[in-house]
Amino acid sequence: MKMKTGIQLGHLHIYVKDLDVSVPFFKQHFQLRVTERIGRQIVFMSADHLHHQLVLQAYSPEQSTAAIPQHAQCHIGFEVADKATFATSYHNLVKSGVQVYPIDHGISWALYFNDPDGHGLELYVDTREEIDGSKLWKGINKPLYEHQVLEHLPEEVKEERVLDPVA
Repeated sequence: MKMKTGIQLGHLHIYVKDLDVSVPFFKQHFQLRVTERIGRQIVFMSADHLHHQLVLQAYSPEQSTAAIPQHAQCHIGFEVADKATFATSYHNLVKSGVQVYPIDHGISWALYFNDPDGHGLELYVDTREEIDGSKLWKGINKPLYEHQVLEHLPEEVKEERVLDPVA
């Protein structure tokens, strides 16, 4: 679903009890294909050229999710068109007092945060085709620093930051 803001629904990340049951279900009923598998824990699936539209993460009721940061647990991901939109979104979220967790996944730059009701959200920009991008995630996360994000902030937003002492 494309929105006027340049943001579109990108993916859903859910926990499943058994990947061996869930993967065939989504293949058969939604014509999704596996694009990447991380051991027996995570499977990425897509219906088109995207790296993923659905993320299935193995979980059993006996497992503790305490080691998984709240913002990275099951979430809805929204994709933005470019790094300028990503940087503007980062700026606006921080300015609004939202705690964000930026991460460089190699395949994307991501911001994880919660909505007011505590639902996990991700805002990301695809970086697979960039020089330092990666075709697969491979389970590798790198820090994404504020200065890296803000260097892509559009000039008009940079000017707003200078004029607004709160920014």
